[in-house]
Amino acid sequence: METDFLYGLTSGATGGIGDAPDRPTFFELHSEQKLREALKPAVKFALAVYTERFPRWLLPVALRFDEIYAVATGLFEYYHLSTWGASFTEGFYGLIRKDPNGKEPKLTRRQRLLSMLILVFTPYCIDKIQPKLSRIRSPRFQQVSKAMRIAYEIVCTSYKIGYLYELNRFFTPHLQAAGVKLSRLTFEDFQFHKDQRESTMRNSRVKKVGIQTMEALRIILPLTVVAIKVLEWWFTEGTKATNSTMENAPAPPKRIPRHPYGVRVISDSNGNPLCPICSERITNATGIPSGYLFCYPCIYHYVTQHQKCPVTFLKTDKEELRKIYQDL
Repeated sequence: METDFLYGLTSGATGGIGDAPDRPTFFELHSEQKLREALKPAVKFALAVYTERFPRWLLPVALRFDEIYAVATGLFEYYHLSTWGASFTEGFYGLIRKDPNGKEPKLTRRQRLLSMLILVFTPYCIDKIQPKLSRIRSPRFQQVSKAMRIAYEIVCTSYKIGYLYELNRFFTPHLQAAGVKLSRLTFEDFQFHKDQRESTMRNSRVKKVGIQTMEALRIILPLTVVAIKVLEWWFTEGTKATNSTMENAPAPPKRIPRHPYGVRVISDSNGNPLCPICSERITNATGIPSGYLFCYPCIYHYVTQHQKCPVTFLKTDKEELRKIYQDL
């Protein structure tokens, strides 16, 4: 943090807006937001790469990635909010959270808890809920969901435009909800939080070790993110090169038509495929060489008894049944 505040010392003469030299520019806040959005995808990409090499150790972590990431970032962000009055990415850009009315030199307990709720808990809930909502096929629900997303984007954009033209003090509605504004870190702010940190380290040896660990992570994490983004670019380029060599791959075989006496392939009113045998939604989906899907109990008993596909009458053995690992 010792280097982060230096920009704030000189920016008042060069980068201030109007009569508020500690007011961050639009581009500083936009860059901070983009860095925060890039953290989780970068860590997830690196974990996916190394899970392929060390599945025994990393597969349990990958399966619970959202929960582990939420706990880790929660501890990390709570430390930064309590010690430096800013989130990790805000501190990286030399920013600090302050009371809009300037009543308190540091964040209150309520402001820290609201900030934690917005920075950690809300993104976790969104990541867990979105996949489930996307499976709802109701057209009316999809329209309402799309309208809500558009409204949210409009509100966020209006806040940013208002901040750009000095019509409000908050860059996003989340900051206003937390009751804080973002400012540049001044020397007085830096000295105040540094004295608090050193006082905490003197009073508790355990807290001293924890603070030193967090400060080391504060330096290591940005370098790790840069390295991960380079790896992501490297592997993406490799994937593009591999895909370019497969452009001339032969086309898949044509669909085998239904036999005149075979069962019909049907779908429900929302277009979801139904089991051709029982006419119910497919459960424990199972495929056969003809390319059609069925419920496992249905196709198992049918093939055991008739040794053929019920749709095409293509000869089929029960050893050729294949489980489909995807929700339908």
